[in-house]
Amino acid sequence: MKANIAIFEYLDLIRSTHPRRITDVEWAIASNIRRPTIPELRGRALSIRKGGKPVGRPCTVEKLTLLFTGLQKIIGGDQLRKKILEIADGEKNLTTRMILLAMLASERVDPETIQHLEQTLRLAIKNTFDK
Repeated sequence: MKANIAIFEYLDLIRSTHPRRITDVEWAIASNIRRPTIPELRGRALSIRKGGKPVGRPCTVEKLTLLFTGLQKIIGGDQLRKKILEIADGEKNLTTRMILLAMLASERVDPETIQHLEQTLRLAIKNTFDK
C-alpha cells in the first residue's frame, strides 16, 4: 500500500541529525531492507518536493514500517518516540501528523486503547460524510 513520502523524510531527518551519524547501510541492516531502498526513497522525495514527477519505486507502508523499526533498534524506542512527537507537534498537515502518531501508538499502546482510538476515528469519519 502506497504511503506518504513525508513520513520517510521525517525518519530520514531523525537518522541524519542523530549524534551517532547513522549510515544508510547501518539503517538498512537494522531495518532488514535493501540498502538501495533508502537512496531511492530520498530521490523520490526530492523529485516530489521539487514539483516533478515521482521517480523510482513508490513509498509503501511496509517500507516505512521496516525503516521505523530499524531506527528504533538503533537509537532506542524512547528517543525515537520523543523525536516523532516533536515533529508531529510542529506538523501542519493533519494526515501526516495522524500517521506519525498512529505509528507511535501501534508500538506500545494497549489494544483496548487502540480499539478506542480506531472507533473514535471511524465515528468522526462517519459523522463527517453522513452530513
